[in-house]
Amino acid sequence: MAEQPVPGKSYTVQSGDTLWGIAQRAYNDAEDWDTIYSDTGNRRVIGNNPNLIKPGQVLHIPQQSDPSIRKPPPHPTPMPTPHPTPTPTPTPPPTPTPYPTPTPPPTPAQPPDDENFFDKYIEDPIEKELKEKKED
Repeated sequence: MAEQPVPGKSYTVQSGDTLWGIAQRAYNDAEDWDTIYSDTGNRRVIGNNPNLIKPGQVLHIPQQSDPSIRKPPPHPTPMPTPHPTPTPTPTPPPTPTPYPTPTPPPTPAQPPDDENFFDKYIEDPIEKELKEKKED
């Protein structure tokens, strides 16, 4: 099992470690990484780039200045169940007032035909025969 960083003691950096992760395990707050980095001895070991720590480096895990600052391990807080937002019923758009359909102007009355359609366009075979006999 990997060594646990303990405030006031030394810690040997393991493969995959970051100051963020070491601070989380030592202080229960990853944002306290700068407490480790600001230690003069650690600055000499780490160098100018706090993002670049190497396995095997030995760091001093300083005590926090005020032990009451040390945060308890985080307990997941249950997320409140969101109440479903009622979906508003869309109001139908107002029905437009129908415009009256324009009435077409009246068609002028046609004078009555003297002949009906049948007499005008279709020749009756009997009448045709009678006409022919008259003309002979």
